Amino acid sequence: MKLLNFENRTTSGVTEGINTKIKLITRQGYGFHNFEHFRLRLLFCFGSPQNSTHKV
Repeated sequence: MKLLNFENRTTSGVTEGINTKIKLITRQGYGFHNFEHFRLRLLFCFGSPQNSTHKV
């Protein structure tokens, strides 16, 4: 079994950065009253898609 990092020179840095930012927002957002407020904060921080009113 070969590691992808050695074959393609790819890393999980982008994913780790996104996860770290989400964890930071979660720590800062203990005052959010519901999931919708948390979701809106994430969309604001990461740039909302065109249809940001779509329920997940």
